[in-house]
Amino acid sequence: GEISGVSCTYYDINVTAYSNVSEPSPREEIHVHTGPYQVINSCTSSNATDEIYVSWLAPWGESCVTSYNIKWCGGDMYSFRCYLNISGATNVSKDARDYLITGLEPDVYYNVLITALGEDDTASEMIERPQKTCSSDDNATDIYGCGLYPCQIPGADSKEENLIFPFDEFNSINYFNN
Repeated sequence: GEISGVSCTYYDINVTAYSNVSEPSPREEIHVHTGPYQVINSCTSSNATDEIYVSWLAPWGESCVTSYNIKWCGGDMYSFRCYLNISGATNVSKDARDYLITGLEPDVYYNVLITALGEDDTASEMIERPQKTCSSDDNATDIYGCGLYPCQIPGADSKEENLIFPFDEFNSINYFNN
């Protein structure tokens, strides 16, 4: 079976096999630790030909998060899912809330995968964010860059005070300060 519902929790489970033919088996105790929830408000942006900026908020119940794993792979727009063909990966500290992926190819769609890692080798569900790097012809000075789900890039010069926080996978909502 599967234990779900509460993250960052230790469970002690007693298992006994029963049969109509024989006596019950000796009780076996199993110790299970559930991992963290997935990150929230994740987004990606690119205002360069060779970089993608990734940001996220810590998951609820972040107490058992030990680090975050960021993976990425490149391909065309219609082949985002690339679990077996990873271009790069890194782990960042539990206090990190963003990461800049560098050394990418221009004008390529990438898929960025974000996972919260927990104690005892547990992990959250993976979040996917598609993102295209700019081509040399793009206007890379635009705060929204070349991306599908743009987020505020630190240090970007913006005359607007737009905050964009994508929510669930492949859905987003915009908040505008007027």
